[in-house]
Amino acid sequence: MNIGFEPSMELHGHSRHAIQLMNRGGEKMAELNSDARLDLGGGSSWGYISLLDSAGNESMLFDGNRGSIGLGDWSGNRVMFLDPNAGDGGKYSALFLGEGKAGIAVLRNKAGNESITR
Repeated sequence: MNIGFEPSMELHGHSRHAIQLMNRGGEKMAELNSDARLDLGGGSSWGYISLLDSAGNESMLFDGNRGSIGLGDWSGNRVMFLDPNAGDGGKYSALFLGEGKAGIAVLRNKAGNESITR
């Protein structure tokens, strides 16, 4: 498939078994290969996956540039955020709960019983 003069999608059958999507400059932005692996981003682009609910609100966000994961509630407000680069940019990780609501953390043991609740 071509948009303008640059190919925007390539299908590799025999040797690579992959589907690739490129930006206007020809850089690979996404690849789905036969190992059931989906790669997004790379080069000058960053991988970003946003899952929307039936109302169009972002319910899950995976940010490949930051390495973070965010979860939203039914109204689209972020209620949980995992940031592996919190603090000084690498020494700490942080899990933020609540975001405008009461945050409750429950840790369970391998039997599924609550071991710590905060």
